[in-house]
Amino acid sequence: MRSSVALLVDASVDTLEMYAVGLGCQGFTTLTATEGLTAIHHARMSQLDAIVTEIQLAGRISGWDLIRRLKTDPVAQRIPVVILTGRIEPSLAARAQQAGCAALLTKPCLPEDLVTTLRHVIPTHAVAMGPREPDADAHPGTSFTTA
Repeated sequence: MRSSVALLVDASVDTLEMYAVGLGCQGFTTLTATEGLTAIHHARMSQLDAIVTEIQLAGRISGWDLIRRLKTDPVAQRIPVVILTGRIEPSLAARAQQAGCAALLTKPCLPEDLVTTLRHVIPTHAVAMGPREPDADAHPGTSFTTA
């Protein structure tokens, strides 16, 4: 069985490296992008199981624009999107859920907590590390049930 593949999108190369190492230690394969257009390319061309994105991105499109484009793309719309952001605002969870995101995490976030969230949002058959635990208390952050 192949390992789960996660695309990490953040303007900070250091942040990308930290999470890529953390996920790699837990059996994930990671791709990274520092801006939205590269992320869209990866989403269309790679077999991704999840996308983790910051909403504050460098480049021509914001994280919200990236999510909107992913959720309207025929190839990428099936991929669960997790927002991992340093922004904290009251309407963030509602906006993320309305955008079709699977979960919302705020920084600082331990790589282990991101792994737990990814195991929760990636369909069980795609997770090489074994079945996911459906316990909502097992992961920090906000998860959303999507139809």
